[in-house]
Amino acid sequence: MNLKTEDLPPIAEKTVRKVLGENETKHPTSPWKEQSIGEHIHHAVVHLICFDYEMARSEDHLANALTRITMAIAVRGEGDK
Repeated sequence: MNLKTEDLPPIAEKTVRKVLGENETKHPTSPWKEQSIGEHIHHAVVHLICFDYEMARSEDHLANALTRITMAIAVRGEGDK
């Protein structure tokens, strides 16, 4: 697949929305906004390691890592307001 820069944001947004939707279904009371930036970064790193080593193929680790980074940015943004 040959991606152009303008194609990336829609793909990233769609991926994050999908993972967040799945998370809401699995964990309806998940307080991700209350978790620390460090906790989100830790989970993102774990997902990246699992992706790199192709562990637990039942999860899309790259999509989960992207979502955790997005969550960390959102939590940081919440504190800036």
